[in-house]
Amino acid sequence: MENKFDETRLGFAALLKFFQHEARFPKQKFEIPRTILAYIAKQLSLDPNLYAKYDWEGRSIKRHRVQIREFFGFREITVQDVEEMTQWLSEYVLYHDQDPTHIETFVHNRFRELKLEPPSTDRIDRLIRSARRFFSTANNTNFTYLAQFNFI
Repeated sequence: MENKFDETRLGFAALLKFFQHEARFPKQKFEIPRTILAYIAKQLSLDPNLYAKYDWEGRSIKRHRVQIREFFGFREITVQDVEEMTQWLSEYVLYHDQDPTHIETFVHNRFRELKLEPPSTDRIDRLIRSARRFFSTANNTNFTYLAQFNFI
């Protein structure tokens, strides 16, 4: 961290600590609470207001995200990961719990367990909708199959 400008050092440290705690990056620049930024800035002997100058769009933050992911052993998700998460939700979660808030928590916990950086909120919502459709279709198929034998 010594080779970075002060605002870049503070931004990197803030991202690192946020990721360590949340297992994801902040969705918005100022999602990190001011008190946390002040604490990190104090540890680095920097002015917490420098964080406002941290470039949220440039190459530096992209490089920082890569470095932080690698440090914690995480990786970005793939299409296969999304398919596997959809199947996992359908098989292990939706059978027991249909509450949207609970399902989203299960998804985030599962991504953390697998050391995968979670996708955007919109993409997680689509993943959950897809899993629900898959679950519903599978249950309707099972119901129809059992009904033909008068098990229902």
